[in-house]
Amino acid sequence: MNLPAAIRTVRWMVWDTFRQAVASRLLWVTSAVTVVCALVCFSVQVSGDEQRFMTEEEVRAALKPEDVRRLGLEVLGRKEVIGGVPYDTDALTLKQRAKAIEAGRKEAQSSEWKSRNRYALLLGLETLVEQKKVTTVPLDITLLPVDARKDAFLLGMRKLDETKNAGLSDTLLLQLGIETLRDDEADFAALQVDDKKLTPEIRDMALVEGLDRARKDGVRVISGDVSFGWGTLTTKLGRNREDAVRHLQVWLATLVGEAAGILLALLWTAGFLPGFLEPHAATVLLAKPAPRWAILWGKYVGVVLFVGIVAFAFIGATWVGLGTSTGVWSGAYWLAVPLLVLNFAIFYAVSAFLAVWTRNGVVCAFGTLLFWIVCWAMNFAHHKAIANPMDAYGPGALMLLDVGYWVLPKPLDMSAVFFDAIRAEGFAGKVPELQKVQDAGKFQPELSIAASLAFAAGVLGLAGYEFKMTDY
Repeated sequence: MNLPAAIRTVRWMVWDTFRQAVASRLLWVTSAVTVVCALVCFSVQVSGDEQRFMTEEEVRAALKPEDVRRLGLEVLGRKEVIGGVPYDTDALTLKQRAKAIEAGRKEAQSSEWKSRNRYALLLGLETLVEQKKVTTVPLDITLLPVDARKDAFLLGMRKLDETKNAGLSDTLLLQLGIETLRDDEADFAALQVDDKKLTPEIRDMALVEGLDRARKDGVRVISGDVSFGWGTLTTKLGRNREDAVRHLQVWLATLVGEAAGILLALLWTAGFLPGFLEPHAATVLLAKPAPRWAILWGKYVGVVLFVGIVAFAFIGATWVGLGTSTGVWSGAYWLAVPLLVLNFAIFYAVSAFLAVWTRNGVVCAFGTLLFWIVCWAMNFAHHKAIANPMDAYGPGALMLLDVGYWVLPKPLDMSAVFFDAIRAEGFAGKVPELQKVQDAGKFQPELSIAASLAFAAGVLGLAGYEFKMTDY
């Protein structure tokens, strides 16, 4: 048979697959599911985007008392009520102390030193202490007489101008350096406040100021509602409008393109090939001069194409429904279609081989599901061994995991590709072991997909050979 005849055979088998889908009522079942989900999406109403300040109870529940107090001390320092946040500098190592002093010196010499006035005041007070005009530098600057504060400020400003900000004591430079490094250095960010230096009055003031800052300037609560059935069922929403719709889309895309959609598609289509390969049906086809590979390939392509069209219709209908009802249109949602088709095509090759080998729909369905579970377990075990290299894995076990990983399809890797493609972070979580492998830079999605496709091609070729050698 020449190539045009083989192409006509493939095309005819694709058409026969859709005829079979209509005859088995599968087309109507999938259409009904699509229509119901689309109607639900059209009925969605979301109100978000409105931010409100946290209540005091929410702040207390979200932050530890020491964190609230530290926020308050920072506010009091900016208001020049206190000279600065009294951090527990005894917890610093000599190296960290030197680093903070150097950072404080650089910050003090910069032209953008926002705390110049406060440190000028402290520098002047230290000078007055040396001159014995003031006994000590209090933490609460408001306790100083107004004249003393004014004299200290003018003295400190004059000294700063004369010394070009280089005359600060190590104590002040350490304080400034800690505040400078806290935003970028974890060791300094974790530095606790020295409570022994706080008076009860300052402690109470810091708590009040900290609660107010966290409530107004910290985390804000996004409030709103999401309703289904045109207001029939309403629930409170902790996201803004766009994130709420993205959350629904991720859930729907996972239903179609992730494990649930793949397994349902494999179950629904498991009977297509076995019924087609029954001797009474195959005899009619094989009596015509058509190569068996074209017949099997045409049926395989027809089933994959049918699943792709069903997925396209589902994603399209729900996308239009959510976009029309909420005004949020996300293009990433459409990536569920090619990812589903790719994932399904890989595992349907196994179903095709089982169909040729056994011609039993039950074996095709449960055999393919069992094979999917084995592949997922192998994929997970391989990533666990990489993520936890200290676990007790012998050289033989590691080699077996490595061989099994690269030979078999990789459903867990496909899930990761799917997760990243639709930008599902913040709405769903990955398997921790897989996340560790990705964070370590040892995840190779391109090679993983290529190896899975190579396996599917090999199995499909084996199915074609088995079909060719079968005596009808």
